[in-house]
Amino acid sequence: MGLPQEIITRINDLWEKTKIIGGQVIHVGKIILAEVMKFIKENSHLAVGVVIGGIKYMST
Repeated sequence: MGLPQEIITRINDLWEKTKIIGGQVIHVGKIILAEVMKFIKENSHLAVGVVIGGIKYMST
């Protein structure tokens, strides 16, 4: 993937995040990462650092 190991670790941690909402397990990490990827695709001219910072913020 070409990303630093810390970023890969944080992405993996976020990917596995779940919440129980209304008695159902919701994979919120996957939803967040899907939205991040959508954002990157639609706004490729913006700095990737902003997205990485957002991932780091969301995973803490």
